Amino acid sequence: MNKQSVIILALMAFLGSIAGLFYHQMFNLLDSEMHILISIILFIGGLMLLNLLINKIMPLEDYPITHPIRIVGYLLFILFLLSTVTALSSLGGG
Repeated sequence: MNKQSVIILALMAFLGSIAGLFYHQMFNLLDSEMHILISIILFIGGLMLLNLLINKIMPLEDYPITHPIRIVGYLLFILFLLSTVTALSSLGGG
């Protein structure tokens, strides 16, 4: 594994944990104060902005969609996002 692959995987893991913190706080805020339609629109907007950020930071356009680095990077992102949200929910954080 070369240096660029390690950097991509580390950044995807970091962005996944940051996204988990963001979405956990956002759902706690929107759960009690806003209508469900507004919270869904904000969630989709947040996903779009996060995808835009990932596309700007990561050189993933160089790899085809089925490249192992790209697949493992997105799997790491999802794994860290879910683990962060689960850990914060079980701790009662918010």
